[in-house]
This record gives sequence, C-alpha cells and structure tokens, in this order.
Amino acid sequence: MTFSRKIEFILLVLTFVMSTFLLVGSFESRLANSNGDDHPVVWARYFTHPENWVHDSNFIGSKAFGRASLPNLLAILSTKIHESGPYILSWLYVFIQNVGIGIAFYLFARLQLESKWQAMIVAFLSFSMYPWQLNLAYYPSMMHSPYPGHLVMPFIVLAACFVFRYKMLESCLCLAVAGLIHPSQTIQFIFLILLFLGFYQKKQLNLKTLWPLVIPLITSLAVPLVLVPHFKNPLTDQELLPSALLNPHLVPWNSTTFWPWGFPSMLSAFAISALQCKPFSKQPSKLKAFWWANLTALVVLGAFHVFGAKFKILPLIIFCPFRVSVINSVLLAPIAFIYLIKKVGRNSFAENWTATSIILFLLISKSGFFWGLIFILFLGEVNWKKGGAILAQLPPLFVLFWWLLYLFAGRPLREIFGTDTSAALRLILSPGFSLTLNKIMMVLSASLILSTVSFYLRRKKQHWNCVFGLFAVLFMCFQSYLDGREAFRGELKTNWEMQRWANQSTPKESVFLFESGSWRGVSDRQVQVVGYRKNQILAYFRYREAKEAEQKLQHLYGIYGVKDYSKLPDQGFLTFSKEFKGTHLIERAEVPRRSFKVAYENPHWRIYELPSLN
Repeated sequence: MTFSRKIEFILLVLTFVMSTFLLVGSFESRLANSNGDDHPVVWARYFTHPENWVHDSNFIGSKAFGRASLPNLLAILSTKIHESGPYILSWLYVFIQNVGIGIAFYLFARLQLESKWQAMIVAFLSFSMYPWQLNLAYYPSMMHSPYPGHLVMPFIVLAACFVFRYKMLESCLCLAVAGLIHPSQTIQFIFLILLFLGFYQKKQLNLKTLWPLVIPLITSLAVPLVLVPHFKNPLTDQELLPSALLNPHLVPWNSTTFWPWGFPSMLSAFAISALQCKPFSKQPSKLKAFWWANLTALVVLGAFHVFGAKFKILPLIIFCPFRVSVINSVLLAPIAFIYLIKKVGRNSFAENWTATSIILFLLISKSGFFWGLIFILFLGEVNWKKGGAILAQLPPLFVLFWWLLYLFAGRPLREIFGTDTSAALRLILSPGFSLTLNKIMMVLSASLILSTVSFYLRRKKQHWNCVFGLFAVLFMCFQSYLDGREAFRGELKTNWEMQRWANQSTPKESVFLFESGSWRGVSDRQVQVVGYRKNQILAYFRYREAKEAEQKLQHLYGIYGVKDYSKLPDQGFLTFSKEFKGTHLIERAEVPRRSFKVAYENPHWRIYELPSLN
C-alpha cells in the first residue's frame, strides 16, 4: 500500500470513527436505555450481581441467553479482570460494528468500481441508509449500541469480498468469527455462499473448494450446542406456539410496526441491484450469481418460515427466521448504490434526476418501494429499436409526472378529498414510504440541485466525485449527530438521570416496580417488570417458570379488572408490592399523581416510595 493510499484509508477510517462518536452521543445514556438482551454490560452485571434479577421474570432465561454469543461471554469474563472491563469492550464492539461495516462496504464496492472515491461514496451512502432496517424485525437500526445482529455484519461482508475473489479459506475464517457472534445469521449466509458457488461455478464445486465451510459450521454450532447451558423441564411446542406467533422477531408480518415498510425497502434493494447485476442477461457474472443466490435463499428459507407459521410448526418458525435471510440481503444495498452512482453524472438529465431522487429517498426515509422512479431506470436499460425518438421523451416526462402527482397527493388532494384518498394514492406511488410534505419538498429541491450540478460536472469526474463525496460525508455525519443528540435530551436523558438517582439515593436491596423497558444499565438496582403480558414468552427460551410468571401477572391484574399498568388503582400496586417485595414504583410523569410519597420526579418519570407492608 503506497503512502497516498494509506492516507486515503486513514481518512476513511477516521470518517467512520467520527460518525460513530456522533451516533452514540452519550454512552451512559445509551446504556441506561438498552434492553437487557441487547447490551454486554447488562449481562456482565447479571452474572456479577445475580441478586438484582431475582425478582425479574424477564431474566428467567438469562443463564442461557447471556452466554449465547461471543461478545457477551467476553464481557462476562472481563468483569473478573476489572470492573470497567465490560464498558471498554462495549465501546470496542460499537466501533467494530460501525467502522468495520464501513470499511467492509468500501472493500466490497472496490471489487466493482475502479474509482476508490466512488467506492468511498458508496460506503458512506450504504452506511447512512441504515440497511439493517430491512430486517423486518421489531427494531430499527441499533448502531449506537453493541448488538450481535449488527456486530456480525462486518465479518459477513468481508467473507463475501473473499468469496468474490475465490479465497475460500479467508472467507471461512471471517465466517468462523461471525458464527461465534450470531450463529443463525452465519449459517444462513453459508447457505447463500453454497448457492452463489453453485450458480457461478457449478462444474468446479468439489471437496477441495467446500471443505473450509466446515470451520464456520463448527463455530456456529459450538455456541448453541456446547457453550449455552441446557435445562430440564421445557415447555411443549403447543405451549410456546401462541408466544411464537405473536413475537414480531419470529413472525414479523403479524407486527404493524416495521413490517409494512421493511418489505417495500427490501423490494427496492432487490430491484435496483438487479439493474447492476443484470440477472436475466446471458453473460455469466459473479454479481448475477450473487443476486440469484440472495433471491433463492430468501425464497427458500422464507417459504419454510411461512409454512411453519401457517401450519404452526415451531421448529421451522425458530430455525428458519425470515428476518435473518433479509438481513443478509443488506449486501444488495451497496450494489444498488453502485448502480445509482454510475447513473448520476450521465448525459441524460432525466437519469441524473431519477437516480439522485432515489438516493435521497433511501437516505432520508430508509423505507418504501419507489416503483415509478425505479421503472424509469429499467426503461433506460431497454434498447428500443423502433420509436426511439418518442420513447426517449418518456423518462423525463414520467419523472416530472411522478413528482407532481406525489406532491398533489400530499397536500391539495388531501384538502379536497380527505386523508384516505390522498394516502391511498401515495401508497400506490410508493408503498411503505411516508414523509411529511416539508421533507418531500426538501428531497425535491436537493435532488434538483445535486442532479443539476452532477449533470454539468459529468465530464469532470474528479470534481463530480468531490461534490458527491462531500455530500455523502456531510449527510452521514449530520444524521449521526441528530441520532446521537437524542442521547443528551428528552426521554433518553431523563431515564439515565432517574437511574443515577436510584443508584445514589436508594438502598442496594431496593426493588423497583416497572411496567417494561430498560432499567439495569445504570441503576444497579433490582427491578420487577409487572406490565401486563399475554403470550409474550420468548419462544427461544423453553422455560415453564416464564409461563407461570405470566399467569401470575394475569391473575393479579384480573383482580382489579384492568390490563393497563397505569390504570391499576393504588391498592393494586400495594398488592404488587407485597407480592414482589417492591419498595418503589416507577410511572410516567403524564399519569395522574397517586397517593404515595414522590421520591423522585423529572419531566418524563415519577418514582414513588411504597409504604412498607412488613
């Protein structure tokens, strides 16, 4: 690597490091608002002070789940070396998953682009899109905190880079690490690799080529079969099915939160990357084989998953999660951006404008299937032999018509015919996509400016790269700043302040009654989650104790004829306090005050001191 290349690579790394700092914002605030199964620090504390979880039914499966990934295991072991070990490791994990995926995207783009500057632009855009949100599960991007589903992605993308270069051993070593972080995602990607090799070089498949895949298979199976403890007295499949069918991680199409826009986003990634891969061309290519491998893996594994949910076969629901197949498809996002970047700067202003509009829509909304604009790109790929002069005018006219119709549906049509008609038309134009009129106008203005600049700089590629590269960096950093700013303000900050108060002002043996959510990251106090639950047992854990705890809560709520935590009468919380040895009650500040003594209060939360019932 020459000196100039080293400088360029260092700048790339520093850009992602800066973006990560901005994205995290306040690490303490993120920790205070993390879910128990999402943060290694929480697991390390669980195994260090298990007494804080003795009343919490949510942590019945902790001994298994806390050891279900390499990051958690290392964090737990680090507490034996030093108390700050889990914090240091968690910071390291955040930078590995952010900087690592940025570098991996760059290397993946370099396989297909001669220009390293354009590869950097693709890496910045792919990172800014938060492609992990395509996963269809019940969470958006969690890049601000260590999370196995994100931490595994740099190793999977690097494995894909090595596979494209036919370096199977190096690829499998990357997947071996991935298997220790997220076994199911790694195993599904191994299936995708087999499909890729079968589509591209079927005649060359032999034991010499495939034997390295044994390495990641062993590491992926080591965690669930060897490292994770197994306990007796499991629930039957029939007892777990109601929970599995309601769990948005396992059956995402039953959720109304992320599925409606996750699926259209996935369609956009497949459609645009198809233009770059040209899957229906006769000429063989690695990209085409990779596209077909992604589609086949998604259809096959998705079919097993849907079949399992339809006919209530629990093993298929658990071991063929559709959302994991979709997460592995995030590699189609940089492929799509490669195609769009190539389109920006072409001789056709309509292509410039269309590609720029799609890029901005993907960055700002991170959701939606923009079939009209994507259709224009498909139209541009067609070689029209007759009527070319007339058809050549269709793309710019269609783009203009699409924009005008979308703007009309956003305001005038809504005023004339109401929100239902307007929403229906916008749903037809871009399924899953929903932005305010102000943001749509911002996208329109920015796309016109960028496409105009790109059009006039199309012959000066170096200048074009600088303009678009500067835009990509500024957008990524600004977006990271906006996300990170949330950790310093609003509910995230007040949750942290509340936990700090509990840590500093209450006895260690205090037990806090809480509806749901995070509590243990900073407070270091016992919590009893007492929000009403029905069929919310995680099907990953086959514990009868969880079912019994759920039935106990249902009975306690039934005494007062309510299912809402905030609607329980004061006497209800006294009953809960006696049952769970609770000393404090946490409620949102907007709920009317109760008769108990207020021990702490901030703009979002109120903590009551419950009277002793001894």
